[in-house]
Amino acid sequence: MTNTLYKTDYDEAVDILSEVFHYDEDSGTVFEEGVLDDSDFEWHCGASKVVIVLEDCVLKTSYIGWSWYNEETCEDEVSDDFPDYAKMEYQLYQAAEDVGVDYFFTETKEVAPSIYEQQKVDFSVSDYVGGYDRKLPITYKFESIYGRQINPPQFILNCEGLHSYCKKHGLKDLVGRIKPDVLGYFLATYSHEALYDLQQFLAEYDINDIRAGNCGWINGELKIFDFCGFKTETEKILSK
Repeated sequence: MTNTLYKTDYDEAVDILSEVFHYDEDSGTVFEEGVLDDSDFEWHCGASKVVIVLEDCVLKTSYIGWSWYNEETCEDEVSDDFPDYAKMEYQLYQAAEDVGVDYFFTETKEVAPSIYEQQKVDFSVSDYVGGYDRKLPITYKFESIYGRQINPPQFILNCEGLHSYCKKHGLKDLVGRIKPDVLGYFLATYSHEALYDLQQFLAEYDINDIRAGNCGWINGELKIFDFCGFKTETEKILSK
């Protein structure tokens, strides 16, 4: 039996994520947000997962189902039929390890039933684009195919130029799976050979929705930290 007097923040966060959560269609947030608010942890919710942010990692779990307000009965309704996106993310990381492309993704492991630990990025691409560069530590540098740089390397900023470049260099399947707001950073960071392997992996598992808010840097290395896709065939592919 766990002695609750000596529980760590990590243990407490795992306990909280062991609760049942539903995505609330009316508010666009988690229906049981009071459980999270009462914990004093930093937490976030998206369209597929609930995340608690700790000092050196993040913990994730999927919603169990949906919640909505029934205007006919004037009551909240819930349905427990939500895809387990957090589990899919873990399975995808294992698949990436098997084919040697795991370095594109943040390390992900299962730490309790339906709860997953993931590396925490220093900041996301959307943070940087939004002005985070003004706060960068002077010693923080980024890896790119051009060597170590102080600022994250960009490539081509306009969508048409990015798409033309990808098609010319055998990377046209990246278009649509990696959004323009982050695609240029991948082209400047990784070699064509590495990106070709990535595009094959993304296509094989029907992964999409890789955007600035789902990518970030860890010790200067560009990583994808939300990579289960959304409304794709990924779950069916993984179940085979």
